[in-house]
Amino acid sequence: EPRMASAVILVMATIIPEIADWENVNSPFRKASLWAVAQPEKFLEECEKDWYGYCQMFKDQGDERPFPAYPYSLDFIYGLLAQEHEENFVHLIKRGLMSPETLELELGHIR
Repeated sequence: EPRMASAVILVMATIIPEIADWENVNSPFRKASLWAVAQPEKFLEECEKDWYGYCQMFKDQGDERPFPAYPYSLDFIYGLLAQEHEENFVHLIKRGLMSPETLELELGHIR
């Protein structure tokens, strides 16, 4: 069960600091790997293909309703990315690793 696995990982990372250290290195690497494979434009394109593929699957099984438009846009995706960056920067401020002034400067590059 995913919820239990998350709780176990959280407890293990608290007890074994090396796990948290590994995650601090691995998470950015994993994210960079995903960006290398699919930029937001490509990601959106593939999500839309899946969406309309499922729509077609339902139609093939007798659903006569028109296909609903894919609900997310590239602006929405970039908004989520900006929100994630902002949350990461706020976390750095709380840990004393970034000043609020630097946050505003960095957010200016993202927005």
